[in-house]
Amino acid sequence: FDAYHSGSGDRTDYMSMWSNTFVKINRKGKDPIRISKPVVNVAGGIQPEQLDKLDDVVSAGDGFLPRFLFAMPAAARVLRWSDTELPPEYLERVIETVRHLRRPRSEEMRPVHLSLEALSEFKTWHSENADAQEGAHPFVRAVYAKYPQHCARFALLLHCLDHPGLPSGVEVS
Repeated sequence: FDAYHSGSGDRTDYMSMWSNTFVKINRKGKDPIRISKPVVNVAGGIQPEQLDKLDDVVSAGDGFLPRFLFAMPAAARVLRWSDTELPPEYLERVIETVRHLRRPRSEEMRPVHLSLEALSEFKTWHSENADAQEGAHPFVRAVYAKYPQHCARFALLLHCLDHPGLPSGVEVS
């Protein structure tokens, strides 16, 4: 990040994209590019022993690192060889679903709603997450503060994968 900038730049843009906020990209000798609803995914890996080296990023206090969603298994398993293959129709179904979700939309985007039960569960979890933030280390509190957005995004993603035809026609349960 920020390889071609002195100061902010990429970090600020990535934080705006995470929040789905307007981004303007200036390129030398070219007209600026305006992105009104940016979307970006960044995936990577880091060994747990290397996390300590992120202190300078955390101490910047700009909220960049708390936007990352860290995940790791409780215990690493030894990977064993397997000759098991997935049936070809699994891959075909995935490809068809992704194509369907990426097709141009002529109709207006419609909101997707939570069922009453799902909303109740989300409210309970949201309160528990808020409780976990109280008295937590500032960095941990900042990470927990981003969890509701992560949770909503994953719920929407899974819902759209389960109902690719008309996600807004079925409540999230």
